[in-house]
Amino acid sequence: MQEKSYPLSQLTLSAQTWGRPGGKTVMLLHGFPESPKIFESVAQELCQAGFFVVAPRLPGYGGTPSVENSGSAIYLNELSETVNELAEQLKVDAEELVIVGHDWGAIAAYVAAIARPDLYRHLITLSVPPLATCLRNFWRYPRQCLRSSYILFFQLPFGIPEKVMKQDDFQRLHALCSKWTGGVEASGIYFSDRRKAFEAVNDLTPPLAYYRGLLPFRSWNRWQRALSLARRKISVPASILCGELDGCFRPEFFANFSDAFTGPVSLNVVPGAGHFLPLDAPETVSAHIREAFNAPRTG
Repeated sequence: MQEKSYPLSQLTLSAQTWGRPGGKTVMLLHGFPESPKIFESVAQELCQAGFFVVAPRLPGYGGTPSVENSGSAIYLNELSETVNELAEQLKVDAEELVIVGHDWGAIAAYVAAIARPDLYRHLITLSVPPLATCLRNFWRYPRQCLRSSYILFFQLPFGIPEKVMKQDDFQRLHALCSKWTGGVEASGIYFSDRRKAFEAVNDLTPPLAYYRGLLPFRSWNRWQRALSLARRKISVPASILCGELDGCFRPEFFANFSDAFTGPVSLNVVPGAGHFLPLDAPETVSAHIREAFNAPRTG
C-alpha cells in the first residue's frame, strides 16, 4: 500500500493505492464515518489478483480539503465532478475502470456514473440504493424514516450535531454505527476502537456537509441541480450489494431498484452481513469486483 496525491482542478485528493498503475483499475469510495481503511482487505485481495486499486479520502475527510465553495453543504453534482475528475486521471493509464462505493461512497458512485457513464466499465455499490429509489421507498416503508431520522438531526445549526456526536469520545457516533452493523462481529470489532475508527472525522463539519446537501435548507437552487442529476437513470452496468442484517438500510428498502437503471443491474443480498460490507464480507465484495471485469461489455 502507498499514499498518493491526486491534484484536481479545485483540490488535491489523498488516496491509498495498491499495485501498479495501469491495466484493470478499481476506484473504491468510502462512506460515513469511514476512511479508505475500511477497504483494506478488499484492496489487498484485488492487488494480489493483479488489479490497481485506488481508495481516495472523500473531500473533507481526514484533513482532505472540502469541495470548494461548498460552504455548509456539499451537493451531489459537485461531488460527482470531483469523483469524475479523479476517474479521468486514472483512465489515462487504466485499461478499464470499475467504480465501487460504500454508503456515501455509493451515493457518490451513483451520481458519478450518471454524469459520466463513458468513464466506467461497471458500477458496484454497497449498502445504499440509488437516491431515486430512496425517494420512492421512504413513503412505502415508514420504519425507514425512523432509521434515517439522524439525517434530520444532522441538519441542526450551530454545530449541535458535531458536539453531540463527539461527546464522550464519540459515544453517540459509535452507538449509531453499532445499530448499522446489525450485530455482526467483524464491523463491531472495527468500531470498538473509537479513536482509530473515527480519526477521519475528527472534524465532523465537512462530512456532515454531505447530509446537509441532501435537503434544500442551505440553497434551493444548488439542491435542485443536485436532485436533477440524482434522478436521472443510470446506464452503466451495475451490481448492488446489501447486507442481510443491515441496520441502516434493510434489504426490502431496495424494492424496485431496477427502475433507476436503463442498463443491466443486479441486487445481491449478502447473508450474515450488516451495513459495513467491506468489513463483514470482503471476499464477497472482491469477488463481485473481479466478476465485473469479466462480464460481457454492453453498448
